Amino acid sequence: VLSNTNEEPSRKRLHNVNRKLKQNQQLKDEYEKIVHEQLKDGVIEKTKESSTSEHVFYMPHRPVIKENASTTKTGSDIADLEDFKREATEILENAKFPVHKWESNVEELDNKSNPSKILGHKWNKREDTLEIRAEPTKEETPVTKRHILKELSSIYDPLGIISPTMVEGKRIYREACDEKVGWNSEVSTSTSKDWIKWRQQLRNVKIPRTKSSKGDSKGESYTFAFIC
Repeated sequence: VLSNTNEEPSRKRLHNVNRKLKQNQQLKDEYEKIVHEQLKDGVIEKTKESSTSEHVFYMPHRPVIKENASTTKTGSDIADLEDFKREATEILENAKFPVHKWESNVEELDNKSNPSKILGHKWNKREDTLEIRAEPTKEETPVTKRHILKELSSIYDPLGIISPTMVEGKRIYREACDEKVGWNSEVSTSTSKDWIKWRQQLRNVKIPRTKSSKGDSKGESYTFAFIC
């Protein structure tokens, strides 16, 4: 049964906002200032309470603090993140999307195993890096065209993080094809050495998950990842 109003979850959200504002007088003053300015400018308006059978949607709102314009923070401190987690969980549950799992790169909020996975990559939550691992070719493994193609296809990189590096691997495969050898025949010694060297370079690739603007020496980002 679909409800014709989201009044109940909106009231819960309002209660959480009021509780948060009571804990921070400066934030409360700024919040009230913006509301009064929007009333004055006609951005928002007061409405009369009325009972109606029509569908009614209440737009929940919450303060968003952007302490540094050069960085975007999911939460400015642990308390904000805890509020966000609770409110987001309530909103999703009210919409019939129960959250089964939360993960964060903040140790105080996450005691689960590290690393985890995000978008198919290993996510080292303590270093906040994405990792791509490719086991190096063993020296005793015959390097054939079939082997090279199989290894190239096994590297999972949906975000294209190592696309420039993959060009070199494909170049080596093209050289192997130019040698006109069979699929299970070993390639030349020079091609084999190039392949083994390239695979060694892919042993452990790490990139920072966050992107800080130029000149931001203290870029800090708190992140939640949740799975419904």
